[in-house]
Amino acid sequence: MSAGSKSTRIPVSIQFSTEAAHFSPGSRHRQAPGSDFEIPTHARGDRVTLTLYDELPHRPPPPRRLLATESAPRARGCCTAVLKPAEDASLSVLRIAELLTEAGVPDGVINVVTGYGKDAGSALAEHHGVDRIAFTGSVGTAQSIVRASAGNMKRLQRELGGKSPDIVFADADLDLAVPGAAMGVYTNSGQVCVTGTRIFVQRPVHDEFVARLGEFTRTVRVGNGLDPDTQIGPLISARQLERVQHYIEIGTDEARLVTGGSRLTGEHADGCYIEPTVFAGATNDMTIAQEEIFGPVATVIPFDDLDEAIRLANATPYGLAGGLWTRNVSTAHKVSRAITGGTVWVNCYGVLDPAIGFGGTKMSGYGWKGAREHVENYLYPKAVYMNLG
Repeated sequence: MSAGSKSTRIPVSIQFSTEAAHFSPGSRHRQAPGSDFEIPTHARGDRVTLTLYDELPHRPPPPRRLLATESAPRARGCCTAVLKPAEDASLSVLRIAELLTEAGVPDGVINVVTGYGKDAGSALAEHHGVDRIAFTGSVGTAQSIVRASAGNMKRLQRELGGKSPDIVFADADLDLAVPGAAMGVYTNSGQVCVTGTRIFVQRPVHDEFVARLGEFTRTVRVGNGLDPDTQIGPLISARQLERVQHYIEIGTDEARLVTGGSRLTGEHADGCYIEPTVFAGATNDMTIAQEEIFGPVATVIPFDDLDEAIRLANATPYGLAGGLWTRNVSTAHKVSRAITGGTVWVNCYGVLDPAIGFGGTKMSGYGWKGAREHVENYLYPKAVYMNLG
């Protein structure tokens, strides 16, 4: 709840985590009850595997979901795991590890090491007893891990930052696109790597979209995540609040502030609460359009035609996700293929299925999290030639 989520999202998170833990690699879609599988490969289970979660405060991952999506594939691959959570998000991981032990998971299968990245994280990344590292976090930390992993040629999987585009075409249903694009930014107070913070809107509907987005944003309820009426909760820490406020100051100089941008007062004055924020009149080369803020800050950028939308969408060092809103099926197919990213949503945003998985490209990382590929990353193939004569 202290990381921007809310109590009403807990059942959704539990369902996703359960599906991730039970996912069968033999399935590409929702698995059938009772399904099973065989993998003619060997587990990398003779060594400890490691998950490093970002120690930088501005990119705290959701601990419950990450634990499920990282630990379950290891267990299915007969591997043990060492989980190193972010220092700002350790308690959920520790508690779930306790519950797994109580449920009968043998000692030593799931292990948790807490601490700061420069100490515990670096030591684990360099250790020759670790065969594989799955990391969710910042680009800078990921680059350090790549260098540290060279000692024993660890296999790596990276799920890093993003500055995802969300494109609204003139023929889009704005009744869907406005709230959909808005919550594609504001969910979890914007502390989600796939948030569609660069909202590109075709000029014929640009002004209407901005006005309606501002109106919708002013209705979003910010507050305690335990309150069922809350829509978005606080930022993870005071440092992250300062970071978001810094980018809002930059945005105020670069573009036009439509709504939001202030820290909450009154009963929430002592918390790390920030109003969801909309900037308009922006261009794609602005700081608020190029750097990951990791907060509830939307930047609206106009475009003229489809080709320009694709060019602007891909004009970023990241390649994690993207979305588009249109009634035209041809446009949907062309743009979804053209966006450089691991996941693209059409007329929706943020839908994830553990049977499909997700991942990124460019500076958003590499490797696939979820689906068959995720389990197979913890295995290695072996060919055995045997003379039976």
